Amino acid sequence: MANVKDAQLELTPDCIKNIDWKLLRKQKRTLLQTIIKLETGDEDDPVTDDLDGILHLIDSIQDYAVDVLGLPEHEVMLLSEE
Repeated sequence: MANVKDAQLELTPDCIKNIDWKLLRKQKRTLLQTIIKLETGDEDDPVTDDLDGILHLIDSIQDYAVDVLGLPEHEVMLLSEE
């Protein structure tokens, strides 16, 4: 099983391998705080929609890193205690 994970990591694009997960968690926290501040109750706000889309992209990258590459969740995800 370790060989499969090694092979997956080897095939992982550099753009994923080289992510500074600590910095990404900090940026995600800032993005979440910004979205909360911008929410006006208008669900059609294009700025909030765009930021939500970026947030979902970050979530997908983090899910891939943990679920497929097997990186430790505490290194990759923004945990509530942070």
